[in-house]
Amino acid sequence: MEAMACNQIENIKDEAIIEHELRFYLKYPEFVADINDRLRENELDIKYPVTRFGDTGVYRYCPGTEVQALKRIEVRENLTKGLERLRKRTERFNNAFKQLDEDEQDLLYMLYFEKMNESKVARFLGFKNTSCMNKARREALLKILQIYNRERYQAASEFRELKREERKRKAMEWAEQQKGNRK
Repeated sequence: MEAMACNQIENIKDEAIIEHELRFYLKYPEFVADINDRLRENELDIKYPVTRFGDTGVYRYCPGTEVQALKRIEVRENLTKGLERLRKRTERFNNAFKQLDEDEQDLLYMLYFEKMNESKVARFLGFKNTSCMNKARREALLKILQIYNRERYQAASEFRELKREERKRKAMEWAEQQKGNRK
């Protein structure tokens, strides 16, 4: 009984993760527009000399143009990296969504993209009631999560293989270097 309750809690968490990804996917254009605005603002961010009057006299301060340029470059790089991460994240969701059955895609599309009423979606898609439809929705969301996990496992395996090959290459280089030192 307790194991079943824990399993239900895990499923709820898994659903919440994918629902969060769905909401993110829907807001992707807003995020891209925001980052593009920040990129434009960054290019126009120029500091002018500041004059301060104090007890000791007049003080003028202006960050050098080189410092300002380096700061703008750093900000631009960070924003473009963020933009790339956003693109990859939406691409990953899009790929997972395409792997669902057509019925599952229709169900999620109507619920999340068109934001239709659950009872209307259930009637339209031919479910007996909304609880049957919600069960199908949960299964579709968990299927997306399984696709995510499979991709993550595959990427981790590829990374481990690359690291293994790199270690072998370094060991071979070291062995060659040791042979050269002996001569």
